Amino acid sequence: MAAVNQSVRIGVDIGGTFTDLALFDSDRKFRQYKSPSTPSDPSIGVFRVLEKAAQGLGVDIASMLSRVDTLVIGTTVATNIMVEKHGARVGLLCTEGFRDTLAIRRGIRDNVWDLRRPHPQVIVPRHLRIGIPERIDSRGGVDRQLDEAKVREAARFFLDQDVEAVSIAFFNSYLNAEHEQRAAEIVRELMPKAFVSISSEILPVMGEYERTSTAVINAFVGPKTTRYLNQLTSSLDSSGLRTPPWIMQSNGGLASAKTLVSQPVSVVLSGPAGGGAAASYWGGLTDGKGVIFFDMGGTSTDISFTVDGSVELTDHTAIEGYHIALPTVDIKTIGTGGGTIAQVDRGGMLRVGPRSAGAEPGPVAYGLGGSEPTVTDANLVMGRLSPDRFLGGEMVLDKDGAQRAMHACVADQLGLSVNAAALAIVTLANQNMSNAVREVASERGIDLRKLVLVAAGGGSGLHICEIARLLGVQFVYVPREASVACAFGMLQSDVRQDIVLSCMGILDQIDPDTLRKRMAGAAAEGRRALVDGGVNEDAVSYKYALDLRYRGQSWQIAVPLPNDVTPAALKTVAEEFHRRHDRLYGYSDSSYAIEIVNLRVAALSVLPRVGAARAEKAVEVPAEPAYHREVYLGGETLETVPIFDGAKLHPGHTLSGPAVIEEINTTVFVGRGDVLVVDDFNNFLIRGAGA
Repeated sequence: MAAVNQSVRIGVDIGGTFTDLALFDSDRKFRQYKSPSTPSDPSIGVFRVLEKAAQGLGVDIASMLSRVDTLVIGTTVATNIMVEKHGARVGLLCTEGFRDTLAIRRGIRDNVWDLRRPHPQVIVPRHLRIGIPERIDSRGGVDRQLDEAKVREAARFFLDQDVEAVSIAFFNSYLNAEHEQRAAEIVRELMPKAFVSISSEILPVMGEYERTSTAVINAFVGPKTTRYLNQLTSSLDSSGLRTPPWIMQSNGGLASAKTLVSQPVSVVLSGPAGGGAAASYWGGLTDGKGVIFFDMGGTSTDISFTVDGSVELTDHTAIEGYHIALPTVDIKTIGTGGGTIAQVDRGGMLRVGPRSAGAEPGPVAYGLGGSEPTVTDANLVMGRLSPDRFLGGEMVLDKDGAQRAMHACVADQLGLSVNAAALAIVTLANQNMSNAVREVASERGIDLRKLVLVAAGGGSGLHICEIARLLGVQFVYVPREASVACAFGMLQSDVRQDIVLSCMGILDQIDPDTLRKRMAGAAAEGRRALVDGGVNEDAVSYKYALDLRYRGQSWQIAVPLPNDVTPAALKTVAEEFHRRHDRLYGYSDSSYAIEIVNLRVAALSVLPRVGAARAEKAVEVPAEPAYHREVYLGGETLETVPIFDGAKLHPGHTLSGPAVIEEINTTVFVGRGDVLVVDDFNNFLIRGAGA
């Protein structure tokens, strides 16, 4: 009970396989918990993991929640809606002549080499895309008045068609939202129960397709996501929570459920975004080196990089082929995780992924009905995972079942032993994941050799040393919080509202006073959003950036903009643009005119940070293993490998691989020749054999 006499801070991340919880008490003592996710109703998994946390503190859930100072939740509801395509029935009002914008998309394929794969089915059927006579010209003037009678006619038609949500996206509305606002008034009058999504409120920027697509996705996920957030907030309140929870957004910032009611598209990639803040935090513990953030869970692996101490954002996000142009943590997701299924294809080749066993039924070893071997089963078969100590002994793994499935589905077909088949699966999975890291780094002009590979997620510890070897990375960092990385990162995040406005002009010709006025207007909009969500107005700060490009280009680069805009400051912005362009594309030209496309403003309210305390004294002695176990490392026989209890490893302890470290929620495999040191923050720093 003493642990909750004062405030506690909790982050909850709902993953595809497990729901993770990170908790810090008032003494900065860290606790972590996991509970199987419940895809049919994610809130069940949330309350189950909260119950486990309360039990760990020796209190009931009401007592714990009454002491919570900060509760942050990452939600996968909107993500699951997009993946499973079971969102609202949406109607679209667009400018007459533009009803096929969603079908035409960008005019080219996302992968120009794949001529057979069709575009994803348009979210709004063509008969529910209705063109309305109206037109805003390129300067924001009214070229043709809104035909209100047609809007009313469309709204009545939507009612007859059982439409639940209406998206409104008129041409050039980012310059003048008058017609969209009036159309929304009419729709709300005739369809009071409908969810209404207005493109000029969500994304007032140039780019007809991106703006329309984002507004439509907002409508598609809106009804179910807002219902879930409202029900979750109400359930937490009735269970004893005294402060409203914060919800993790795709941009790596937090928002209140009240703020997200009109813009639920902001949480489509909520869960993985927490990793961005975690990556920035752990990067600060590694002497400020850049970080490759490698988050391997049960279903997939998320990869991101920190640049200058923070994870970059992108406004070119696609989920299941549908484009969202809001600021989002730049994450590369691949379909390889602990639950990824291995199989032999018709050509006799081993394949790992992209199918996953997920949380239900999960790997064969879970004993929940799975029949095909997974990456987790392979690690168990080789002895790298203990069947008796998984999740701290809460779940006993079925090693015999995993071996039978490995033999029947892979080993027998490839003519390999069960151990050799398991090693082949892990090797192929590692190759797939390292290739994905290398691809992203190449696209962004990043030299991997200068970075630290940070392991996150429950599955990464078993693979991280081999992946570092494949990438040529010298150092691996495995935080104690790795298995609940995104939940931990949520506790390192700030309340945030991003405002993006079109702001066309030439950089060296723009009037600083004009730019300052646009910045002040966008800042005021962001401040209102934060204050409406419960933030004190005096606690709001701002970050500014410009989207820049060489005149004639069709892509842009975001460059930070100082709060005090002067001619000298704009010259510095130009120099930074040339530098970033050279890093990304291999060239720059100071003789080219630089064009401003968008103004970006991030309104922020910094929450108190919490993290591990630095150790006062290191032990500086070799670590002692808890026991030994036979592990398959290749060849013909098993090898006896030391197994260490992670709870008994303290700052200063060292050990050499091959070795296995067992924690309650994760397992770390240290490769042959690798050297592990427990650092001052009680995390594992591993130096590769080739470093």
